[in-house]
Amino acid sequence: MSEPTILVTGGTGTTGSRVAAGLEAAGTTVRIASRNPQGDKHIRFDWQDPETYGPALAGVDSIYLLPPVGTTDPAPIVAP
Repeated sequence: MSEPTILVTGGTGTTGSRVAAGLEAAGTTVRIASRNPQGDKHIRFDWQDPETYGPALAGVDSIYLLPPVGTTDPAPIVAP
């Protein structure tokens, strides 16, 4: 059985980058999602572009989910 992979949305932001670093330090496989991916563990993910959802979620076991920045009610965007 392979190690679980955790997708960290907002992975280059203040909170997401710290979560990703902590998970990596613990030996967890991390996929870092952001609108502007910056490395080989990074993948493009944009709440406003549903075409980015599938590739980001492929093979993921868990998600650290940050809602879209500046959204007062993220449910309509995040729920689908």
